[in-house]
Amino acid sequence: MHWKKYVLLLPPFVLIGVLMLTYLPPEQTPYTILAVVAFWLCYYMWVFIDKKRNRHK
Repeated sequence: MHWKKYVLLLPPFVLIGVLMLTYLPPEQTPYTILAVVAFWLCYYMWVFIDKKRNRHK
């Protein structure tokens, strides 16, 4: 696991998730799971791009 990337991405996505839970109407709060999905998508894309760059050096 790439801890530096994980720790760098986690706080903004936790903040987004908490804000979504707080401000979305009750019938739309299940959409907060999208913040979790977006976090993991960004994390794995970043790791993939980083590995691909390092392979070509």
